[in-house]
Amino acid sequence: MRCSMQKMFGLILVIASLFVGVYFGFFWAFIGGIVQIIKEVTSGDFGIMGIGFGVLKVMFATVIGYISFFVTLLMGVAMMQD
Repeated sequence: MRCSMQKMFGLILVIASLFVGVYFGFFWAFIGGIVQIIKEVTSGDFGIMGIGFGVLKVMFATVIGYISFFVTLLMGVAMMQD
């Protein structure tokens, strides 16, 4: 069994897919959405658009995390195939 560079990179992508899913789903969408809502509410200029986008990011955080996880995972698995 010979290990090529493409298979090694595919394995790295499979391992990294978990971190990508957690980053985009939890930190970027969930935490970032909450921070965006708090920032809009506490600022002097009360922006409904910013609050709306913050709420949408929090609502779809799980979907964003799963999609980013599966896209990265599928790319890694595809690279590991012969």
